[in-house]
Amino acid sequence: MPREIITLQVGNFANHVGTHIWNLQNSIKDDKFLHDVTWRQNLDGGYQPRVVIIDEESNLGNLEDSGGSIYADNDADFQTVEKNLNGYLDSKITESTWEGQEVSFPKRKWVTKQVFDTDSEVLFDPYWPKYTRTYFNHRSCLFPTRHLNSVQSINISEKNPSEEQLEKKSFKNWLLAKSLFSKQEFQDDFEDRVRYFAEECDWLEGFSFVTDSVECSGFGGLTTQLSNYLSEDYAKKLQLHFPLSPVIKYDDTDANFQWLAILGKAFQFYNLSLTESNADVLTPLTLPSCINTPSNFSKSINPETDYFTQSAIVASWYETVSSAWRYSDNGIPLSTLAQNLTSGGRKILGTKLCFRDDQTSSNFTNLSGLNPTESLQDITLASLPVARGLKSNNYWSCEEKLKINIKGDKCSPRFLKSRKKKGDGEVVFSDWCCSNLVADKVNELFECARQTPKSILATTSVKFDLEIDEIKEAFLNFADVLENYELQKEDTSSESD
Repeated sequence: MPREIITLQVGNFANHVGTHIWNLQNSIKDDKFLHDVTWRQNLDGGYQPRVVIIDEESNLGNLEDSGGSIYADNDADFQTVEKNLNGYLDSKITESTWEGQEVSFPKRKWVTKQVFDTDSEVLFDPYWPKYTRTYFNHRSCLFPTRHLNSVQSINISEKNPSEEQLEKKSFKNWLLAKSLFSKQEFQDDFEDRVRYFAEECDWLEGFSFVTDSVECSGFGGLTTQLSNYLSEDYAKKLQLHFPLSPVIKYDDTDANFQWLAILGKAFQFYNLSLTESNADVLTPLTLPSCINTPSNFSKSINPETDYFTQSAIVASWYETVSSAWRYSDNGIPLSTLAQNLTSGGRKILGTKLCFRDDQTSSNFTNLSGLNPTESLQDITLASLPVARGLKSNNYWSCEEKLKINIKGDKCSPRFLKSRKKKGDGEVVFSDWCCSNLVADKVNELFECARQTPKSILATTSVKFDLEIDEIKEAFLNFADVLENYELQKEDTSSESD
């Protein structure tokens, strides 16, 4: 019997990553994969992801060219649209989900299968629904537009913003997440969606949080709130946390925002890494810089320029590693993996990634913000090496390749160099590991957060009800979550000046 996982996708970049993950899993032909681990089966036999999606409505775009707009033209308010969802269920689409199986799906207006005219349309369109192959259950979607407009009336740089300004403003400030979560209606909507998927599980093993990190999205500030909220009803369920950091180009003049981003990210990692935290595993994921781009990446692709490519690289790692607990023959229970990887109270894990079967050091990358060469030389305290697309004695492996770089498939990410021999996918090697270098990287973040100017802390305290004493206490206790690691540089900081 498969042990089910509920995935929580929180934030715009997280939903780009999630879209690639579901597309990759939807393309699997090997029937040895236990699809019921992350997918749910409808009464009509169709499969849908077991996922709760939280995002801004403005990040969904318009799907008029492929099945209708996200909402009806006269339904601008989300709550009104939600009441009219039954009207969207009349038309059906027949789609082949797993090999040899034809099933019927409701045709949802906000999630329809896409066909692209050009590659550039994929790469430069910022909307993740633009390239989803997947049909979601309508209970998966939570787009709290009205609540976001309400909480964003509190803003650092603008006084009394107009309603039109609020509609155009992206939810960037993590300090507003507390106000969003305090809305009882938002809590109820979230709980209803989670409970719906949880109650139909035979053996719910836990939750996978695929979330924006706080420096790129206000939704990142929700992570700890949602984690604590779920612990009330699902106290013994596993929680995996994957905070995602895309490459961000900061405005040099917006120094306050940069300091707040560093402070918020440090708090996010600190709160999730505490011994008493409900999180079992914390794996920060970030994109490699152009300097550390693997040699087998296409020179025409700059991973820093678009969410489509950035999220595809992260999704490739996630999909490869997750194969280990979704495979039927030699799969490993996720709870066992988490326990083995985090022994000794070390919750923070790192990553390695290599595409194709030429495992030279120049082809490796690291999604933990580390130098690839240094990370390869690092001694790991615990490790889960996984290979897709071949059999290997040194890796947990399966022969199903990852469906990327597929010629003619506009939804398939193509960021690797072309090769003469065209295949039906790519070989991918990945590692999910615990090491001292990862802890060093987090410690650097903590050290930087301690340098936050007093003026910014004072403004933040007054504007967003954040206690200065609590901030200073966290500064003092940052080292506690790293005490089981051997850091290269001992923490000599005390209280912030």
